[in-house]
Amino acid sequence: MPRSARQRPQIHRQPVLTGFTLPKLLWVRDNEPQNFERVRKVLLPKDYVRYRLTGEFASEVSDASGTAMFDVVRRRWSFDMMDGLGLDRSILPACYESSEVSGRIAASVAS
Repeated sequence: MPRSARQRPQIHRQPVLTGFTLPKLLWVRDNEPQNFERVRKVLLPKDYVRYRLTGEFASEVSDASGTAMFDVVRRRWSFDMMDGLGLDRSILPACYESSEVSGRIAASVAS
């Protein structure tokens, strides 16, 4: 491995696979720009369920780490990566530790 590659900081600490969220998002941006323009939030399936139950856009660190947009070392979204790829930071939901409460069931859902 070239020395310069060894000195680069590792953000996600795992190889990026095509099934991760970021490569899919970039594919849509590059191949279906009309659909990419409609993106408001990027949610994983259980995060969408949370949104429907609570109205909160949120994710948790163990799932976020599999998106290739998460800085595992700092345990937060990698805004440097988002900025470098020209992606709007606002499409990412809040991110919580797995044990944290990330929303409450909405009254309309509970009834």
